[in-house]
Amino acid sequence: MPAFLKKIAHYYPFSVLGSLSAVAAVWLFILFVKTSNPLSLAFSVGLAVLLAVLTTLGRVYAARVKRAVIEWDSSQPLTADSLSASQFVNLEGVSLFPFFNLHFRLTGALTAGRGAIIRVSEEHALVRPKEGRIPVPLYFPLSGILRARGSFLFRDILGLTRANFGRADTREISVLPPGVPAAQLKEIVTNQGFEDSIKKRSQDEERYFMREYVPGDRIRDINWQASARLNELITKIAPVTQEQTKTIAVFFRNLKKTPGCSLESIVHLNRLKSLLLSFLRRVKREGREYVFNVYGATGRFILETEEDIERFGRQLAGWDYAPAPAQSEYDPNVGEMFVFSTQYDRELAAFLALFTRARITTVQTVSVNGRERGPHAQFRLFAPFHAALIPGRFAFVKEPRVRIAPPGGFTNVAYERDPIEIRLI
Repeated sequence: MPAFLKKIAHYYPFSVLGSLSAVAAVWLFILFVKTSNPLSLAFSVGLAVLLAVLTTLGRVYAARVKRAVIEWDSSQPLTADSLSASQFVNLEGVSLFPFFNLHFRLTGALTAGRGAIIRVSEEHALVRPKEGRIPVPLYFPLSGILRARGSFLFRDILGLTRANFGRADTREISVLPPGVPAAQLKEIVTNQGFEDSIKKRSQDEERYFMREYVPGDRIRDINWQASARLNELITKIAPVTQEQTKTIAVFFRNLKKTPGCSLESIVHLNRLKSLLLSFLRRVKREGREYVFNVYGATGRFILETEEDIERFGRQLAGWDYAPAPAQSEYDPNVGEMFVFSTQYDRELAAFLALFTRARITTVQTVSVNGRERGPHAQFRLFAPFHAALIPGRFAFVKEPRVRIAPPGGFTNVAYERDPIEIRLI
């Protein structure tokens, strides 16, 4: 849009209802000129005066809040398929104005995969009239990267006028994949006695060494009771040596040969991200000494701490399907490994055959219909329904049905099937 049109749109004072009211005022005045009906003149002047007063007050209020602090805080990442996901608006020095409400408007697009775009147009009234931190609830059905524009405006309580003010901010925000319920994740973690190993190591961690705090130590490791007794900061150090640290190879196979993009394929990618991130969080929470080598189509990531996992989650949110890397890049001398794959990974069996000496747990997402027996994940694009979200054509694209043959003949592989039922509503 040209700059002058953006400026006109910024300062245009009427909402859709206000524009219709302005047209009605002009039409009533023309009717008065033709018929000399005093009621037409009265209604025409009344609407015109009302719109003029509300427009003037809106601009006055917008000019007054320029001296206040109103900012959009997007530091906290969002999580997909969560009704409690929020951004925040910080207010300082903003008072309540009669007949008007302060609104925050967010527009943009969520990119959930190649060609999978969901348009976003949200507007929320900042209902707390006092200074503070106000949550702005947002909902997204899929993970990805949100490129959004946030702005502030006043609206009158009749919904006739608006007054934009301030500078619109453009942000890029990661929408993290949703968590996987513990019951579904348990089958992955407990395979081959892996959970028993985690619990044993976690019990060993309950004993700690103590030493004086030095810059760089984590604040959450400070022993506040001991610090209060000794009048100096004391930090806890878990007795985990380098020999005790265990490295786990994790392979994220977001692989798909065909370039087509459909709702089904995007949901599988979204579910795969959820499985991986939930797995990393749970294992790290229960066994702090575990280090992950995560292999994706774009490279390897070493995750040592919970903070590393959260940073990785922000990158993971923007990952798309990719071609398979060369098999020469894999190290076959892996002791224990976890493989996360989708039904579009046609080379899974050949990949597993490379690791004859490894203990492997493989999880593969597959599509099912509503007649599937047993527990399975469900995805509904329009449930709950949000009018502010408009999905692109990918939501209605159909791809040829994929036939899944579980990899067989491997004595060292524990295979888990992760069924998903996918519908629009």
